[in-house]
Amino acid sequence: MKNIRFLLLTLAFAILFQGCCGVVPDNTNSTISPARDLSGTWKGTASFQENVEGAQCTTTGTFTLDLQQDGNNLNGDFVLSHISISQKRLPGNYEVPPIGCSGPVGNELSGQVDGTVSSSSITLNSGGYRQFSGSFTTDIMSLKLEKCLVNDEPCTVDNNAKWKISLTR
Repeated sequence: MKNIRFLLLTLAFAILFQGCCGVVPDNTNSTISPARDLSGTWKGTASFQENVEGAQCTTTGTFTLDLQQDGNNLNGDFVLSHISISQKRLPGNYEVPPIGCSGPVGNELSGQVDGTVSSSSITLNSGGYRQFSGSFTTDIMSLKLEKCLVNDEPCTVDNNAKWKISLTR
């Protein structure tokens, strides 16, 4: 009888110990359900700087993002239109003449995007690269540029935290 009590007590302790101190799976890389469905058309303004050898290129324009959402996955199209580009020469020794700023033909730049949404965060890729990242609420989205959008290499995004793409739907 003592052996049965001991066995039951040991079994109960093992179950209790496993329940409170068991291994918890690591979900740090998992996505969280989206806070909102982002499907639809988002419109707003874009303002960012790209540094090209010898020049700081400030680009402004109208930005339209048309998204379709399936769970945490996004795909769609973007259009940057009514583009205005200003150029400022950067200090330094560069080839003469400097490469300088360029703009898209027809004053419009468009492309396809795919990406993910997790909680209220969004990342969008274009051309195989992470292009945009940001956050959103019900009807407001704020994106920052991760990679040069208008100018080709060699190019770096200048202070991408400051220059934003602000959209509403």
